[in-house]
Amino acid sequence: MSAAALDLQRALILRLSSETALTALLGGNKIYDHPAADARLPYVSLGQTMAYDWSTASEAGHEHLVTIHVWSRA
Repeated sequence: MSAAALDLQRALILRLSSETALTALLGGNKIYDHPAADARLPYVSLGQTMAYDWSTASEAGHEHLVTIHVWSRA
C-alpha cells in the first residue's frame, strides 16, 4: 500500500472516530483498520483500499477507492 493510501486510511479513522454521534451509536470508539477476531459488534472497519495512478505528463494524481464496513446484528 502506498504512503498516500496509508495516510488516507489514518485520516478516515481519525475523522470517523471524532464523530460523537457515530461513536455513541457504536457504544464507544470502535472504528478499526483491522478488527480483532473477537471484536464486539457493532463496529466499523476499513476494507479493501485500491489506488489507481491518474498521473499525466505534467501532473501527479491518484484515485483511491475505499470500502467501509459497518458490522451489526441489527
